Amino acid sequence: MVDEGLKQEIRELLGRSAKKDELRRMLARVAGIEIGESGTRDDQSEYRQCVSVFLTEYESATGIKYSFTARDGKALKELMAKLKEAAKPGAGSVADNFGFLIRHLPEWYRKNAYSLTAINNNFNVIVNLIRSEYGKRQITDYEKRTARDCFGIR
Repeated sequence: MVDEGLKQEIRELLGRSAKKDELRRMLARVAGIEIGESGTRDDQSEYRQCVSVFLTEYESATGIKYSFTARDGKALKELMAKLKEAAKPGAGSVADNFGFLIRHLPEWYRKNAYSLTAINNNFNVIVNLIRSEYGKRQITDYEKRTARDCFGIR
């Protein structure tokens, strides 16, 4: 049985437009699965977390499943290395920073070049575009901290 406090939280999530992360955390809580700060299972590698984030965001944006190839895997590893290098010490995990990058990907890339190889090849351009668009969006404190620590956005 689900306790009353949990039922109330579920009712609140149903009563408003909940974010995916909130829904995932609630689902994990109901299922009794331990989750880390990034909202994913602790036993997943950062690479697998990044793959999962990309595939989820891609399918959500396009409505089709992404055909992941070895080239994509190589591009993702290079992207992860770039994110690790760009981040300040203590800036959060590479998976969190990758998630921020994908969720804030400029609209042109979402419509015309939504692939890991294109994102990797245009990393500097994309980061600069995110920096220029950043001030126009309303974002959470966590996103502000990630933007500041990883992408140098003030």
